[in-house]
Amino acid sequence: MFGAIPDDALDDAGAIQAAIDAACSIIGGASRPARTVLFSEGTYLVQSILNLTNTRLAGTMQRDGIRLAGQGILRTVLQGKTGAGKPIIEVTGAQFLSIANLSLSANGSKGSSTIGIYSGLFAALPQTQNQTFSSIAIFMHDDPTANSGQGTIAYYNFGSEENTHQATYYRANRPAVLTADSRSPIHYASSFGNQLTAHSLG
Repeated sequence: MFGAIPDDALDDAGAIQAAIDAACSIIGGASRPARTVLFSEGTYLVQSILNLTNTRLAGTMQRDGIRLAGQGILRTVLQGKTGAGKPIIEVTGAQFLSIANLSLSANGSKGSSTIGIYSGLFAALPQTQNQTFSSIAIFMHDDPTANSGQGTIAYYNFGSEENTHQATYYRANRPAVLTADSRSPIHYASSFGNQLTAHSLG
């Protein structure tokens, strides 16, 4: 419907983003993740960051309650080529979000992403909560020089709270980074809005 075709070696990010934004327009409570983007089996090329954020600013998309679902960890793959220092998916500010039954991958070829999923806090309304990651895998390549010498990162959490990880597998130089201070040696500046400089990790 939106034109994302797996296994054709063409960029699917625009079509996937269109599907996400269309799902977010469905009327329904944010606490009930009925807004589902369902992926078929295969590998999807992602050359720009998939935006699942919620800045809570006027005129921007409210992406609470969105669900991405594949056909299984080894059956649906999002291949990240968003560039060095960038994630495949950003979920900053989103609440009641779910990602399930798929994998993210970056193989180290030219343009590969160096972060799998980034979840941070926007300054406008610092709430990023109740995100669920279940039956997913994140396979990042080995590159100790990535992210200012800190290596590749599978899951990066900056002050995001009350999240659930079930049956997940994260492989990277740093499988998970949990921090709440922008002075950390690893700091990602969101592409979608200004973030807090410090917060709690609840």
